[in-house]
Amino acid sequence: SVIFSKSQVAVFNMDEKLEKHYSLEKKISEGCFIVKDLKDGQCNKMVTFINKKKNPSIIFSESRVRMLAELDHPNLIRVHDVFQDSETISIVEDYLGKNDLGTFLFVNKDKITLDLVREILSQILRAVTYLHNNNVVHKLISLDNIYIFKGNLSPEEIRIKIGGFYYCDSFTPGKLIYEGLTFKPKDYSFIAPEYLQKKYNQKVDIWSVGVIAYILLIGKYPFSEGDSFDNLLNVSESEIPYPKESDPELVKFVKCMLKKDINQRPDANELLDCEFFQENLDESKYKLDVASLNLL
Repeated sequence: SVIFSKSQVAVFNMDEKLEKHYSLEKKISEGCFIVKDLKDGQCNKMVTFINKKKNPSIIFSESRVRMLAELDHPNLIRVHDVFQDSETISIVEDYLGKNDLGTFLFVNKDKITLDLVREILSQILRAVTYLHNNNVVHKLISLDNIYIFKGNLSPEEIRIKIGGFYYCDSFTPGKLIYEGLTFKPKDYSFIAPEYLQKKYNQKVDIWSVGVIAYILLIGKYPFSEGDSFDNLLNVSESEIPYPKESDPELVKFVKCMLKKDINQRPDANELLDCEFFQENLDESKYKLDVASLNLL
């Protein structure tokens, strides 16, 4: 049965079967397939199957699906359908290929310009501004969940979309969320340290964008890449290193996002007004060295 529908795009089906609306066409990865929409015959969507028992922290309640259905922004991947039974959650969303930001950086490691980085970060922050203005916190912004869907190396043409809304949640402006990390991310490098204090707000997303900005502008991870909880402990207990040879304006921009005090961390819309997006920085001091990054 359809619980919620907006423009006949995003629907939540409790008893409906995926097979009545889509056919599986090609396996992308474990539990993820390109699907054909049986209404129009197009293969521009994908489905991700999530085992409820193995992923108990992923919950798609009616309110969460309603929240996702109402999100509509050019820099966000669109969730089209969510099917659910006693064992599996099946999420149907836009398919943009394997063009995630990490892969894009690896393939184009010698061609990344400062203007391109500024455009990518600007689009990310516009999407985050939209989410936060709609009282949605993403929680898992990372290189893996940002996709290049249009253009290539031209700042004027490139377009990105943020996906991976498996753990997103609503929040009340001005109020903290009192809980710890309720999920196990693939990479802890992008997870904000305040989760350890079990007290956070939407600015966990700003921290994640700050880590991405650090990688793009300084050329390495703030700390070693980490797929374990120990990496998050390291982040919470250590000072973030900033290479002396890095451009001071770049460091200034990144540093404000990686403030451990969430009250000192700016909002996404404030970041868009930073000098970083308005002034001509010295590109001769900018170098992206991805040789040491585990981006694939």
